[in-house]
Order: sequence, then C-alpha cells, then structure tokens
Amino acid sequence: MKNLRNLCIGSLVGLISTTAMAAFPADWEGNWSGSCGRFNMGLNIERIGSSDSYTWQIVYPNGPRNYTLNTIDASRGLYEIDENNGFIIDYTFADNTLDGEFSIGGRTLRNTVEVFSNGSMRFVVGTQRCTLVRR
Repeated sequence: MKNLRNLCIGSLVGLISTTAMAAFPADWEGNWSGSCGRFNMGLNIERIGSSDSYTWQIVYPNGPRNYTLNTIDASRGLYEIDENNGFIIDYTFADNTLDGEFSIGGRTLRNTVEVFSNGSMRFVVGTQRCTLVRR
C-alpha cells in the first residue's frame, strides 16, 4: 500500500522454543523485548489460568498497556485483543502472523505481529488516512 506509513517496526527477541510453532498463542507465551524504531519496548504474553485467554502487555517507555488476547475460534484463526477499556480489536492468525486493523480519528491502523523460526518477532504498526468515498 503506497499510503501505508510505518509507525513502528521493531524486532523483539523472546524466550520461546524455535521448534514447530503450530500452537498459537501458547508458543508465543513469554517475555519479548527489543527495539522499535528509536525506543525499546516489550511484549509480555501469559496464559490466564486454564482459559483460552492470555495477557497481552505491551511495555512502552512511558509504561505498560495491559490488554487481553481472547480466542474466538482457533480453528479459523480468529482472535481479539481487548484493550480493557471497551475497545476490542478483531485479529486473524495464519502462517505465524497475527493481523488486526481498526480505524479511529480518521486513520486506519494495521497491526502485524510475526514470529520466525529463529525465535525472533517482528511487530509492525502502520497507519493510513481514511477517506470516505461515499456517504
């Protein structure tokens, strides 16, 4: 997309097994950290009890943001991230990549998180201006 501008492209390194990674989100569980542009960030993922939900804590320089990753239908790769403030973003998972998109304030943000077989993660947030074609 020509209008896509990367806000943050970061490589995070986590404590995961580099063997077959078929069991999302369990295989992503752990504490990830790395650089995202000019700042360091982290992503902490932990299963909540015996449920199909996980903490999804993004740690920015100004502090953590505590979200919840919920499984909607794992067989179809459907998940959601609940920002725990009434805002819930739908995500799809395929090929070790979690993708979500939402619009706010005249902009569409697309989040892509991908884990590679070498144990690294790429976390990308892109944005583009929304323009209504018709009313």
